[in-house]
Amino acid sequence: LAVMLVSDILDGLKAMSEDGPAAEEMDNAVKYLVKADGERRKSRENSLSFRNRSRMTLVESGFDPDFDYGSAVGKVTARDIRNLAKKILRSDRLTVIYREN
Repeated sequence: LAVMLVSDILDGLKAMSEDGPAAEEMDNAVKYLVKADGERRKSRENSLSFRNRSRMTLVESGFDPDFDYGSAVGKVTARDIRNLAKKILRSDRLTVIYREN
């Protein structure tokens, strides 16, 4: 089963690296990701632990947790996705799969 799943994933990555996502797929992905992020933020907006964790992220990494996620996601192009798939498929990477008995 693991060999079949890895084979399917590699086939999908190869197709993505050659053809990339279609414009409609990109639009749907952006809409979904922006909506999901908004829902997550809304559900956590009153959570003290979430706000504290967000501030610690800012202090530790300099990454602003309140950045404009929608704008960032909207800047990702089909070419970016193709290039990422190509990087993942490079043969100089080691893939390790853990299996629980």
